[in-house]
Amino acid sequence: MEKLFIDISKTIPDGWQFPEDIRCKVIFGNKEYVSRPFVQTLLRQRSRLYSKNEIIGQIEIYYIGIWEDTNTPFIQEEQNLLDLIALSLSEAIEHKQREEKICYLLKEKELILKEVHHRIKNNMGTIISLLSLQSGNMESPEAVGALETAANRIHSMLILYDKLYRGTDFQSISVKDYLTTLTEEIVDNFETNNRIKVETDIEDFELNSKTIFNLGIITNELITNSMKYAFTHDQAGKITVSASINNKHITISIGDDGTGIPESVNIETSEGFGFTLVNMLSEQLEAKIQIERKNGTKFIFTFDA
Repeated sequence: MEKLFIDISKTIPDGWQFPEDIRCKVIFGNKEYVSRPFVQTLLRQRSRLYSKNEIIGQIEIYYIGIWEDTNTPFIQEEQNLLDLIALSLSEAIEHKQREEKICYLLKEKELILKEVHHRIKNNMGTIISLLSLQSGNMESPEAVGALETAANRIHSMLILYDKLYRGTDFQSISVKDYLTTLTEEIVDNFETNNRIKVETDIEDFELNSKTIFNLGIITNELITNSMKYAFTHDQAGKITVSASINNKHITISIGDDGTGIPESVNIETSEGFGFTLVNMLSEQLEAKIQIERKNGTKFIFTFDA
């Protein structure tokens, strides 16, 4: 806006028919912008600047030399021109002020969303810690396993909110960034991680946070199953995760080279909670599920973004 005022103070004298006899001053707030060299005379014309029907400044034109009064058609024509300039400038100022207010509100919204994600992330961390403490006081291996599984599910959500908190876009997130981090952290949670190699082939594209949330839970369930059941106690193995997009058609695959799941296991009819959860989230994504049982197990999900 300041540059605009400076430009107007320079342009008006040059743009008038007698630039050598014209000087200009733009007043806005407590600042003044004048043409050079500036001369202030008794003979002047002015037009006020308005914003929301309040006077916020004015443009003043000073006549020097032979000019004695403003009671001529020519001077009145210049007054009309000055009024048009002032009106256009007032509209420009109002537009700029609206833009600044919108920018302020957007920044405020971003800060609020960051704070929300930060609090959710912290609360999830607290829940994970509580589940860990509780599992330490349990004697039943089944109960301990259930609490650890619940903690891992929450952990996958925590990673998502951490990415949203650190990012600048709260509606979408990088698939490559999220799934790579999630896969590594899930595997690192197991004591057998030193025997398991992780291979990822994930294209760098973005999906909305709701879709990523579902993918995160699915990834957590399948990799956790692989770490628990795909490999024997002393067996080395490999977990693979890939993701690609082609004309908004997305393919996600999660697999291992372990012992494989029996042919009788069907993810759509399984009564186990993990596979039931995977099937439910896949339906929300409207994803087709394919299971390959060669050299281990691979789950392939295809859906449209």
